[in-house]
Amino acid sequence: MTKEKGIYLLKRVIQFSIIFLILVYLFKRVDPHKFYVSFTQYSPWALIATILSILLSYAILSLRWNYLAGNIGIIPSFETVIVADFLNLVLPARIGDLTKVAYLKKYYNKDTHTTFSALFIERFLDINVLFLFTILVFFFYVRDDRVKLILIILFVIIVGFLVLLKTKIIKRVVYFLPYRRIRDYIIKIVDGIDQGLTFRVLSISIMYTVLLWFSYFLKNIVFFRYGAHFPLNIYQIFLLFAVSTVSFTIPITPGGMGTYQASIVFIATLYGIGKEEALAAGILLQLIQILVTSSFFVIIFFRKGLSLLDFKNVKREDLQ
Repeated sequence: MTKEKGIYLLKRVIQFSIIFLILVYLFKRVDPHKFYVSFTQYSPWALIATILSILLSYAILSLRWNYLAGNIGIIPSFETVIVADFLNLVLPARIGDLTKVAYLKKYYNKDTHTTFSALFIERFLDINVLFLFTILVFFFYVRDDRVKLILIILFVIIVGFLVLLKTKIIKRVVYFLPYRRIRDYIIKIVDGIDQGLTFRVLSISIMYTVLLWFSYFLKNIVFFRYGAHFPLNIYQIFLLFAVSTVSFTIPITPGGMGTYQASIVFIATLYGIGKEEALAAGILLQLIQILVTSSFFVIIFFRKGLSLLDFKNVKREDLQ
């Protein structure tokens, strides 16, 4: 066995061990009858409202992507967001977002360095929101001042990186790369980010991002308070939302399945909610998200005649 195969096997053993432990945590001492009954107690109107809040999120996502990608149109933006989100359901760590570049190149002939720049800015904004959530969670539950100091330092580093993008330092570093094609392409992306990060663009992008994450939070309020009937106040729902959002991005399982439910069970049980009710809520909310996303994806798939091979690679000439 080669060293590479040994490392790959070790990673898979660790991954499946973690998945096994998550499943044990989720289903250990769960009453099957209570678990089943939990699914029957949801208000249809609350579920419809949850779906509407998901549609609102997709609308804002499409508006933000359209703005960042250079006003390509709402319909192309919506298609791109849905395709990427669908692939994120089956791929870990939101790798599906990379298909936004390939999709717009193939179907709308959008240059890749512009969409890569837009994708970077989009991810940068969302990562900072996730980082903010992580800081809030640690500040509430971790008493070690050293951990808080590390988080503050990391935040300063992120802001510093943003400042560096507006200087010529990044380009000077890129010029040392050995391959001209890669070097030139990265410079195009950096130029796109530099041009895109004007005060006006950044302000409007932040506005869209705030509205987007508010819609995500609204979905949680509607579902957990009026659908699942959890006796939680706004602060407690926000904590549930923050922890589950961070856990959803952990690259262990496709689409955060398992880690997302484990975080909901952990927080909900802290506030006296039964494990069966919490587990059912976590499964049902993600199932609704999957059904909404998959329904739109199927429509786009047949309308465009998509093939998953379209997103496997971006052609070499596209990188010139």
